[in-house]
Amino acid sequence: MATSFRLAQRLAAAAAVLALCGAVFTPISAAPAMPTLSTREEQFLQAHNKARATAGVSHLTWSRELAEYAKKLAADQQRAGRASASCDFSKQAELSSYGANQAVGNFMVSPEMIVRSWMDGRRYYNSGDHSCAAGHDRECSDYTQLVSTKTKRLGCGSAGCGKDGSLTICLYDPRGNIYGQSPH
Repeated sequence: MATSFRLAQRLAAAAAVLALCGAVFTPISAAPAMPTLSTREEQFLQAHNKARATAGVSHLTWSRELAEYAKKLAADQQRAGRASASCDFSKQAELSSYGANQAVGNFMVSPEMIVRSWMDGRRYYNSGDHSCAAGHDRECSDYTQLVSTKTKRLGCGSAGCGKDGSLTICLYDPRGNIYGQSPH
């Protein structure tokens, strides 16, 4: 009986200590959840990070802010180009404070195919003097922006244009495509 009394006292003391610890210590809250990305956004992010990994540079994070701005630029270009029924590159994207890559195609073109086309521009890049082959500035600069070590954030958006066409714009922050400098 004395043994069961001592056991009960010990259990009561342990319960009191645990209660006190619970009152003194608060649990560490989990890190804030990452925003949920749409399937297309996730595909763009994964395609970019896969391409960057092959170039030996760090992964990017998705920026909702950049994605919304890219979508706005593509939609603005779509509205401006309605009369011509064509898909033209957005001058505003190239003039923005962000780095920009653009692709014109149809809505069936996957993010992976778009990023792969930008990555193909590496064949026009001369790593010796950090220059682009004559006549291939756009393709080359798409590649150097894609793999720039300066860039940390990405956002992409698309809008329809022409007949069954689309303009996709990806914006990069900070801008990393600086002529004459290595992207790595």
